[in-house]
Amino acid sequence: MRHRLLRSRSEEVAKLAKALYARKEALERILKKQIENVGELKLGAMVYGLSKTTQVSYPADSTLLVLNEVLGASMEDLARRLLVVDKAGVERLLKEAAKDLLPADVKMLKARLDAVAEKTYSPRFAAHHARIPEVSP
Repeated sequence: MRHRLLRSRSEEVAKLAKALYARKEALERILKKQIENVGELKLGAMVYGLSKTTQVSYPADSTLLVLNEVLGASMEDLARRLLVVDKAGVERLLKEAAKDLLPADVKMLKARLDAVAEKTYSPRFAAHHARIPEVSP
């Protein structure tokens, strides 16, 4: 009985959180548009503005060249230690290449790439409705 109540409450919280996050995102889009038009917004005790975030990436060729010159490590060793190809980039390239390859060659290429891909797994909480088996009369 207690597990059923806990599960029910957990599902309620999950539904509520999903709705609230969707609403928050919608409101943030509206506020962002307004801020872009008029600048900083002062609403009640809150001040809303846009701040800059920084994302840093290092171009492979020039980064490896600098590290090679300074550290003396080989380009191959540096590439092996540092470079990773992201899944989205591989999928874009496959989509482009599929136009020029036979379907069988595309499948083979995907299989070969899947064979060398490194996968990591992390636990993620998930909840879904249990399937209740149908009882035959």
